[in-house]
Amino acid sequence: MAFQLFPSSIYDTYPLNSLKALPGYADLIVYSACFFHVIFLTGGLLSHYLSSHYRNLSSQKKGGWCIHIVSFTFSCFAIYNGLKFTAIPELIADPLFGVTDYTKQILAISTGYFLWDTLISITYVSESGVAMVLHGASCFTVFFLTFQPYTHSFGKTFLLFEVSTIFLNIHWFCDKTGRSGSTLQWINGMCLLASFLFFRLIWGTYSMIEYIIIGYMARDQVAWFIYPLYALCALTLGGLNFYWYSIMIRSVMSRFQNKDTHKKVE
Repeated sequence: MAFQLFPSSIYDTYPLNSLKALPGYADLIVYSACFFHVIFLTGGLLSHYLSSHYRNLSSQKKGGWCIHIVSFTFSCFAIYNGLKFTAIPELIADPLFGVTDYTKQILAISTGYFLWDTLISITYVSESGVAMVLHGASCFTVFFLTFQPYTHSFGKTFLLFEVSTIFLNIHWFCDKTGRSGSTLQWINGMCLLASFLFFRLIWGTYSMIEYIIIGYMARDQVAWFIYPLYALCALTLGGLNFYWYSIMIRSVMSRFQNKDTHKKVE
């Protein structure tokens, strides 16, 4: 018998017994969270020896630095697999209940990442902010609920949210490595705003509305709490996206307004 982290009886308890695909992937979720924490620790160790900018940061900001390394790593994984999700026949045929072994594996790894993200955001809440804790918990929940199995097709929307995260991380590192107001940050900032607008605000909002409609029509086919909880988390993420976008616009523009002002004074 293969080693299992959790006793099989735990999956018979409510509400886990509603997530019928969970027993085969719970261990992968935990292993994924541990893997991303190893990247977090390794990133800190390497940065200590390779970056003077890192060594000059406070302990909380060092944590933020390593969080962005892990975030960048997951974003690359999410974008690659999110694009593959768009061409899977089972998901196209049935956006609510279409599923494959491949999608279950990818969503399990993503669930593990957001489990880690939630816990690390709580640990470094003074650096990340309460909104990031809420974001991590909401993402963890929508991915965790896919083990009904459910909404694997909508998983691609959340995975491709990470397109903008690539540019967000670059923007953050530009600030922390003395590149604020540089040409690199300007070009990256425009890519950040454009990708965030399309993938999170436009496509994300469309997908959220689509889910609310078709999910409501099929709500009796899943446990009573799954549809409203998934919808609540999706709406929370949508609200956070609009809130963050307004902040991003001010943040990106301020880097270059301050630079222009400095030039005029000179």
